Amino acid sequence: MDGTKVKANASRHKAMSYEYMKKEEERLSKEIAELLAKAKSVDEAEDALHGPHKRGDELPQELARRETRLARIYEPQASACADPRGLKPSARPGPGRGSTSRYQR
Repeated sequence: MDGTKVKANASRHKAMSYEYMKKEEERLSKEIAELLAKAKSVDEAEDALHGPHKRGDELPQELARRETRLARIYEPQASACADPRGLKPSARPGPGRGSTSRYQR
């Protein structure tokens, strides 16, 4: 060895033996299988209740229609805010240029 010292963080309490790893692997595999079976049964029950292609948390038809109407109202407002009254800012008028308006048509 060249005398290099390396810090280690090994714990007797966290280390697993091969036998314990096998037991833990079996236990976790069983838990996973149980959870997947439970999720599948819940999914099938929800499909029977709401239909196979619905999640059950969809917006009611009336609310969905109103949201689309509101979005259509916001579209022209957003473009109007970007370009007020459809006017384009002009160059700042200098001496003798006449109009002092910031906007031209």
